[in-house]
Amino acid sequence: MRLIWGRWNLEDRKVREDWAQRPSSAVLDFAGRGRHDEYQFELSQPAGWTMKRLYNWASEEILHYRVFPTSRMRAFVDSPNSKVSRGVTVFQGIYIWPFRIRMADRILDVFEGEDEDQKWSGFTYGTIQGHAELGIETFRITWDKKTSKVLYSMEAWSEPGHWLIRLLEPWARAVQKKAGREAMNFMESKLKDLSEGKP
Repeated sequence: MRLIWGRWNLEDRKVREDWAQRPSSAVLDFAGRGRHDEYQFELSQPAGWTMKRLYNWASEEILHYRVFPTSRMRAFVDSPNSKVSRGVTVFQGIYIWPFRIRMADRILDVFEGEDEDQKWSGFTYGTIQGHAELGIETFRITWDKKTSKVLYSMEAWSEPGHWLIRLLEPWARAVQKKAGREAMNFMESKLKDLSEGKP
């Protein structure tokens, strides 16, 4: 975790190299440890859209890590196509008033599948040493064919990863929960704009 007073410089070569060489501080088996957060809601279907189109759109949004409003986070996916894949680093410039913090996560898994009842896609990332938190988070889009619903979900397991976060845990926890709700609302707000013909 690093406090930033000027530009984020998330794409700066030295910043990328610094975080890329750091070890992961949490991997997939972290699930079940620490605090557990889970969010899920049904995505609204814009007029004229099929469920397939809604599912494909939502999948592309999360696989390009367009999941948090810019008022909360600036992000950079360090891959040629700006899309997550296993081992890729995701850089985060986070606004936590009055602070600005730079951190990063590593993609641990990218998944997709389909059966008679559902189709799904998503990814899991884990914190990198130096992150404010210690843990993993999974973003998933699920198309429930039986109910004709497309669901967006997030699930996280975490512990404080920095002494300052432990010291300010009640406040940090409130910010963490607020960010989760913001991610849910952000996806819905983008769909509302599409329904209203906004770019």
